[in-house]
Amino acid sequence: MSDTVYNKENFIQHLEVLKPNGYTLSNEGYYYKDEVNRKIRIFLDADQDFPFDVRFYGAGVQVCFTEVEQIFHQVWQNFSSLKFEHSLNAPTFKKGFRENVIGTSGYQFLLQNRVADTASFNEAFPYLNQLMNASVNFITQYTTLQDFYNYGEGLATGRERASFYNQPLPARKMIIKKLLNISDYSTYSTDVVNHYNQQPDVEEAAFLQALKNYLDTL
Repeated sequence: MSDTVYNKENFIQHLEVLKPNGYTLSNEGYYYKDEVNRKIRIFLDADQDFPFDVRFYGAGVQVCFTEVEQIFHQVWQNFSSLKFEHSLNAPTFKKGFRENVIGTSGYQFLLQNRVADTASFNEAFPYLNQLMNASVNFITQYTTLQDFYNYGEGLATGRERASFYNQPLPARKMIIKKLLNISDYSTYSTDVVNHYNQQPDVEEAAFLQALKNYLDTL
């Protein structure tokens, strides 16, 4: 551990070095860009131990498709006792980058070499820069709601899709299928509602039924 003081101000200064073109760095330490139909957030995952150091270990992308979250919110606000919260800025999709970008050796380097000053930041920089580039490249490659839906459908397992969609997945997937006019929307939404009607969470079942009723009017 370094004898120097490493506070949030130092942390933000180092994040500024990594800021992608076209993005703004928030005071909370994430990069954001708001477009017409989506809001993008990029995070560098870090354990913050001010005034000593931080430990970086990955990056994450969150994308809010505003039309999806507006519909979600329109119905959700009538179900205040649901176990999950919601805001109009909630992410629709999430994706993380760690060993899949920098390899096991890079990931272990970040875990074992905490950033406490400019010298240690410079040592971590190549890995952090790779993580940022992967995040921005993903956002550049996948731009539309259809792109993200297709990406999710192409994932190999249900667990991977559950990590890609912000939870609750069934509600968001119902909305997206409806907005994209996916042919199996009616079958999917009916199956979701029927499944949750057999579960003990009565409030969530009622929310999904109300959501389906709303979507069917669009």
